[in-house]
Amino acid sequence: MPKRIRLTTPPLELQPPTEQPAPGTRPQLETPKRSAIFAVLYYCEQQSLPCNLQSISTVFEILHSTVHDVYSSRRCRRLQNSNEVDSRLPLREISRSDTNAIATFLDRATLEQKSLPWQDIAEEAGVVKHYHHEKGQENEQWAAKVLQRRVTADEGIKTHKAVVKEQHTPTQVDKRLKYCRIQLQQRPSAHNWRNVLWCDEIHWKTGPRYPKNIKRRPG
Repeated sequence: MPKRIRLTTPPLELQPPTEQPAPGTRPQLETPKRSAIFAVLYYCEQQSLPCNLQSISTVFEILHSTVHDVYSSRRCRRLQNSNEVDSRLPLREISRSDTNAIATFLDRATLEQKSLPWQDIAEEAGVVKHYHHEKGQENEQWAAKVLQRRVTADEGIKTHKAVVKEQHTPTQVDKRLKYCRIQLQQRPSAHNWRNVLWCDEIHWKTGPRYPKNIKRRPG
Protein backbone atom coordinates (compact mmCIF):
# COMPACT_ATOMS: atom_id res chain seq x y z
CA MET A 1 0.00 0.00 0.00
CA PRO A 2 1.49 3.32 -1.00
CA LYS A 3 2.35 5.80 1.64
CA ARG A 4 -0.02 8.65 2.19
CA ILE A 5 0.93 11.92 0.57
CA ARG A 6 0.39 14.91 2.77
CA LEU A 7 -1.22 17.76 0.88
CA THR A 8 -1.74 21.31 1.99
CA THR A 9 -4.88 23.21 1.08
CA PRO A 10 -4.45 25.40 -0.83
CA PRO A 11 -1.13 24.37 -2.43
CA LEU A 12 1.95 26.35 -1.54
CA GLU A 13 1.93 28.00 -4.97
CA LEU A 14 -1.55 29.38 -4.35
CA GLN A 15 -1.08 30.50 -0.77
CA PRO A 16 -0.84 34.23 -0.08
CA PRO A 17 2.74 35.54 -0.06
CA THR A 18 4.40 35.80 3.32
CA GLU A 19 6.57 38.75 2.30
CA GLN A 20 4.82 41.99 1.53
CA PRO A 21 5.91 43.72 -1.71
CA ALA A 22 7.42 47.15 -1.63
CA PRO A 23 4.95 50.07 -1.64
CA GLY A 24 3.82 51.06 -5.11
CA THR A 25 4.89 47.77 -6.72
CA ARG A 26 2.75 44.96 -8.12
CA PRO A 27 4.17 41.44 -7.67
CA GLN A 28 4.39 39.22 -10.72
CA LEU A 29 2.12 36.18 -10.60
CA GLU A 30 3.58 32.80 -11.39
CA THR A 31 1.88 30.37 -13.76
CA PRO A 32 0.08 28.33 -11.02
CA LYS A 33 -1.68 31.42 -9.65
CA ARG A 34 -2.56 32.63 -13.10
CA SER A 35 -3.97 29.19 -13.93
CA ALA A 36 -5.92 29.14 -10.68
CA ILE A 37 -7.77 32.30 -11.67
CA PHE A 38 -9.02 30.72 -14.88
CA ALA A 39 -9.69 27.37 -13.18
CA VAL A 40 -11.87 28.92 -10.49
CA LEU A 41 -13.81 30.99 -13.00
CA TYR A 42 -14.31 28.00 -15.29
CA TYR A 43 -15.41 25.71 -12.46
CA CYS A 44 -17.91 28.23 -11.10
CA GLU A 45 -19.25 28.86 -14.59
CA GLN A 46 -19.78 25.13 -15.25
CA GLN A 47 -21.40 24.58 -11.84
CA SER A 48 -23.48 27.77 -12.07
CA LEU A 49 -21.92 29.09 -8.89
CA PRO A 50 -21.63 32.81 -8.18
CA CYS A 51 -18.06 34.02 -8.56
CA ASN A 52 -16.40 37.20 -9.70
CA LEU A 53 -12.96 38.73 -9.90
CA GLN A 54 -13.40 40.52 -6.60
CA SER A 55 -14.00 37.22 -4.79
CA ILE A 56 -10.85 35.72 -6.31
CA SER A 57 -8.90 38.81 -5.31
CA THR A 58 -10.12 38.49 -1.71
CA VAL A 59 -9.48 34.74 -1.35
CA PHE A 60 -5.99 34.65 -2.89
CA GLU A 61 -5.04 38.14 -1.65
CA ILE A 62 -4.19 39.37 -5.12
CA LEU A 63 -4.79 42.92 -6.22
CA HIS A 64 -8.05 43.27 -8.10
CA SER A 65 -6.29 45.11 -10.89
CA THR A 66 -3.81 42.23 -11.23
CA VAL A 67 -6.63 39.68 -11.40
CA HIS A 68 -8.34 41.79 -14.05
CA ASP A 69 -5.14 42.06 -16.11
CA VAL A 70 -4.60 38.29 -15.98
CA TYR A 71 -8.20 37.62 -16.97
CA SER A 72 -8.01 40.13 -19.82
CA SER A 73 -4.82 38.55 -21.17
CA ARG A 74 -6.56 35.16 -21.65
CA ARG A 75 -3.22 33.44 -20.97
CA CYS A 76 -2.18 31.17 -18.10
CA ARG A 77 1.50 31.67 -18.81
CA ARG A 78 3.27 34.98 -18.80
CA LEU A 79 4.16 36.32 -22.20
CA GLN A 80 7.90 35.87 -21.77
CA ASN A 81 7.36 32.18 -20.92
CA SER A 82 4.95 31.38 -23.75
CA ASN A 83 5.53 30.52 -27.38
CA GLU A 84 3.37 33.38 -28.62
CA VAL A 85 4.82 36.28 -30.54
CA ASP A 86 5.45 39.26 -28.31
CA SER A 87 3.15 41.93 -29.75
CA ARG A 88 4.17 44.56 -27.26
CA LEU A 89 5.98 47.67 -28.42
CA PRO A 90 9.69 48.00 -27.65
CA LEU A 91 10.77 49.76 -24.49
CA ARG A 92 10.98 53.51 -24.56
CA GLU A 93 14.36 54.89 -25.50
CA ILE A 94 13.86 58.03 -23.42
CA SER A 95 12.30 57.72 -19.97
CA ARG A 96 9.68 60.04 -18.51
CA SER A 97 12.22 61.42 -16.04
CA ASP A 98 14.44 62.42 -18.98
CA THR A 99 11.66 64.31 -20.73
CA ASN A 100 10.74 65.95 -17.42
CA ALA A 101 14.33 67.13 -17.01
CA ILE A 102 14.31 68.63 -20.51
CA ALA A 103 10.97 70.36 -19.86
CA THR A 104 12.24 71.80 -16.56
CA PHE A 105 15.32 73.16 -18.31
CA LEU A 106 13.22 74.78 -21.07
CA ASP A 107 10.85 76.38 -18.56
CA ARG A 108 13.81 78.18 -16.97
CA ALA A 109 15.89 78.75 -20.10
CA THR A 110 16.45 82.02 -21.88
CA LEU A 111 15.27 82.74 -25.41
CA GLU A 112 18.71 81.93 -26.81
CA GLN A 113 18.82 78.60 -24.98
CA LYS A 114 15.32 77.68 -26.19
CA SER A 115 16.46 78.19 -29.78
CA LEU A 116 19.23 75.59 -29.51
CA PRO A 117 18.88 72.27 -31.35
CA TRP A 118 17.12 69.47 -29.49
CA GLN A 119 20.33 67.52 -28.94
CA ASP A 120 22.09 70.53 -27.41
CA ILE A 121 19.08 71.19 -25.17
CA ALA A 122 19.14 67.58 -23.96
CA GLU A 123 22.87 67.90 -23.26
CA GLU A 124 22.29 71.08 -21.25
CA ALA A 125 19.51 69.34 -19.30
CA GLY A 126 21.81 66.45 -18.43
CA VAL A 127 20.02 63.91 -20.63
CA VAL A 128 22.51 61.83 -22.61
CA LYS A 129 22.06 58.45 -24.26
CA HIS A 130 25.57 57.28 -23.41
CA TYR A 131 28.45 59.10 -21.73
CA HIS A 132 31.97 58.79 -23.11
CA HIS A 133 34.53 59.58 -20.44
CA GLU A 134 37.48 59.19 -22.76
CA LYS A 135 39.26 62.40 -23.62
CA GLY A 136 38.33 63.83 -27.00
CA GLN A 137 35.17 61.73 -27.48
CA GLU A 138 31.73 63.29 -27.58
CA ASN A 139 28.78 61.84 -25.72
CA GLU A 140 26.35 59.71 -27.69
CA GLN A 141 22.96 61.40 -28.07
CA TRP A 142 19.56 60.43 -29.41
CA ALA A 143 18.38 61.67 -32.78
CA ALA A 144 16.73 65.08 -32.80
CA LYS A 145 13.41 63.68 -34.08
CA VAL A 146 13.31 61.10 -31.29
CA LEU A 147 13.87 63.79 -28.65
CA GLN A 148 11.30 66.12 -30.18
CA ARG A 149 8.65 63.41 -30.54
CA ARG A 150 9.07 62.12 -26.98
CA VAL A 151 9.18 65.54 -25.29
CA THR A 152 6.12 66.66 -27.25
CA ALA A 153 4.19 63.52 -26.30
CA ASP A 154 5.05 63.73 -22.58
CA GLU A 155 5.28 67.47 -21.87
CA GLY A 156 3.43 69.11 -24.77
CA ILE A 157 6.48 71.21 -25.73
CA LYS A 158 6.68 71.97 -29.44
CA THR A 159 8.89 73.94 -31.79
CA HIS A 160 7.50 77.39 -32.62
CA LYS A 161 8.75 79.95 -35.10
CA ALA A 162 9.76 83.26 -33.52
CA VAL A 163 10.91 86.27 -35.51
CA VAL A 164 13.89 88.04 -33.93
CA LYS A 165 15.33 91.39 -34.96
CA GLU A 166 18.81 92.69 -34.53
CA GLN A 167 19.42 94.82 -31.47
CA HIS A 168 18.98 98.56 -31.86
CA THR A 169 21.73 101.08 -31.32
CA PRO A 170 21.40 103.62 -28.47
CA THR A 171 20.56 106.32 -31.04
CA GLN A 172 17.76 104.22 -32.49
CA VAL A 173 16.43 103.52 -28.99
CA ASP A 174 16.29 107.25 -28.17
CA LYS A 175 14.48 108.00 -31.44
CA ARG A 176 11.98 105.27 -30.77
CA LEU A 177 11.25 106.51 -27.25
CA LYS A 178 10.69 110.07 -28.48
CA TYR A 179 8.46 108.86 -31.28
CA CYS A 180 6.45 106.65 -28.88
CA ARG A 181 5.86 109.59 -26.50
CA ILE A 182 4.56 111.72 -29.36
CA GLN A 183 2.26 108.97 -30.58
CA LEU A 184 0.91 108.34 -27.06
CA GLN A 185 -0.02 112.02 -26.78
CA GLN A 186 -1.74 111.96 -30.16
CA ARG A 187 -3.52 108.63 -29.44
CA PRO A 188 -4.38 108.60 -25.72
CA SER A 189 -7.15 105.98 -25.99
CA ALA A 190 -7.10 102.39 -27.17
CA HIS A 191 -9.57 102.98 -30.01
CA ASN A 192 -7.19 105.57 -31.49
CA TRP A 193 -4.72 102.75 -32.21
CA ARG A 194 -7.16 100.78 -34.34
CA ASN A 195 -5.85 99.99 -37.85
CA VAL A 196 -2.41 101.43 -37.02
CA LEU A 197 0.47 99.53 -38.60
CA TRP A 198 3.91 99.65 -37.03
CA CYS A 199 7.00 98.41 -38.78
CA ASP A 200 10.52 99.16 -37.58
CA GLU A 201 11.99 98.41 -40.98
CA ILE A 202 9.88 101.18 -42.53
CA HIS A 203 10.17 103.76 -39.78
CA TRP A 204 13.74 103.42 -38.59
CA LYS A 205 15.52 101.29 -41.20
CA THR A 206 16.52 98.74 -38.61
CA GLY A 207 18.36 95.51 -39.30
CA PRO A 208 16.88 92.38 -40.85
CA ARG A 209 14.54 90.00 -39.10
CA TYR A 210 15.35 86.29 -38.91
CA PRO A 211 13.32 83.35 -37.56
CA LYS A 212 14.30 81.12 -34.65
CA ASN A 213 12.97 77.73 -33.64
CA ILE A 214 11.84 78.24 -30.06
CA LYS A 215 10.98 75.17 -27.97
CA ARG A 216 8.21 76.07 -25.54
CA ARG A 217 4.81 75.04 -24.28
CA PRO A 218 1.77 76.18 -26.29
CA GLY A 219 0.02 79.33 -25.22
